[in-house]
Amino acid sequence: MNNSPEKIISDEEITRVHGYANFGSMTPREVVNDDIRKYAVGYTGGSTQVAILREHGLITKPNSNSYRANLTEKGKRYARALHRDATTHSKALAAKTQVLLSYAWHDRICDLTSAFIDGKSCTFGFDAALDAFNARRLSLDGAA
Repeated sequence: MNNSPEKIISDEEITRVHGYANFGSMTPREVVNDDIRKYAVGYTGGSTQVAILREHGLITKPNSNSYRANLTEKGKRYARALHRDATTHSKALAAKTQVLLSYAWHDRICDLTSAFIDGKSCTFGFDAALDAFNARRLSLDGAA
């Protein structure tokens, strides 16, 4: 059973319930996602947010004179699905960041080596750049 947020509440349902509510640049799904995260950790939203979450069946009826409410079973499933999506996204983002950092490190090595190596560009590759940098650094340390 796929418990993605989109399977729990369809985009059509999100749009229907959201109606003409305006939350600036946030999409209707982002509003629901943000509000579920708030309620999951004990924060509350405003009256429009409460009405939207109640219409979706994600929160219980708020306490009197308050917007404080609890997540329903459906709300808890939705919150868990958001967490799973975020975890998956975080792992993918971490992998991409690692690749980008390795390229950034390569570029930094190239910048450093081109400062030390006369007339050589950094097109000779990461290993050669690192070796050249280390050799030059050692020769400078030895000359001191």
